[in-house]
Amino acid sequence: MAESKKSETLSQKQANHGKKDTAHLIVHATPVRLELVSQRAYQIFEERGCVHGFDVEDWLEAEKQLIAESLN
Repeated sequence: MAESKKSETLSQKQANHGKKDTAHLIVHATPVRLELVSQRAYQIFEERGCVHGFDVEDWLEAEKQLIAESLN
């Protein structure tokens, strides 16, 4: 069992190799932030042609885009 935890940790390290460390970022769910994410998610929804069923994916993509923009 200890070996599987060790290999998972190694796999995680390998998967994260070369990625920018964003662990220091703290993102607070303020009303303004939620509104920005909501607007961006809706924009993504519209760009896809208003296809329903991707609300979680749109929300996560919106957060990802906004965080990336704030890092630049």
